[in-house]
Amino acid sequence: MLIKLRPLPPAARKRVYRVGITGGIGSGKSTFTTALRRLGKVVADADRIAREIVGPGEPALAQIEHRFGAAVIAPDGQLNRARLAEIVFNNPAARADLNAITHPLIHERAQALMANAPGRYAFYDAPVLIESGGVNNVDAVVVITAPLEKRRAWVQQKRGLSREKFDARVRAQLSDQERLDHAHIEVRNNATASKLREDAHRLTELLDTHLEIADQTV
Repeated sequence: MLIKLRPLPPAARKRVYRVGITGGIGSGKSTFTTALRRLGKVVADADRIAREIVGPGEPALAQIEHRFGAAVIAPDGQLNRARLAEIVFNNPAARADLNAITHPLIHERAQALMANAPGRYAFYDAPVLIESGGVNNVDAVVVITAPLEKRRAWVQQKRGLSREKFDARVRAQLSDQERLDHAHIEVRNNATASKLREDAHRLTELLDTHLEIADQTV
């Protein structure tokens, strides 16, 4: 179910309209953004970009090594993700330092991908869109929500994550209400995957109409 929470912000006439998409673990965000891609829309994926920017030769990798030491670099020159995770998991200061290195670069690359999109609008799929400040780099925000039990069951089935680990992940994230405080549109995933894909199509129709009207009035 697609719900408009507040009016969509106005669009700049000669710039791609940027729509951020976020949601908690197991909310259905990946299903939703996959549907958008199948509709031919550009979706900048923060998780994918995060992996790309720490590849060998990338500036972020050098910054991470400088901050956390050579132990976080594997013998083949790749980032030793397990070692880095051990360092930052229970160390808020270290995690903040890592985020200060990676988040601006992720947002910058996402902006470039959206700016070069062939259509009138593009999407930014970011699990921590709000926490990372990415919300300041988009024009509108879409939040995917789902009942907690549905999310827990899906994650346990698809990822094999225990109830305890799932609940810990949820506690570490923003609540749905905290996300919705920033949202223009809520996509309420309380039915089937097919219905969620239909909502993706409805979102594109809503954006098409919004931008068509905006372009006629600017």
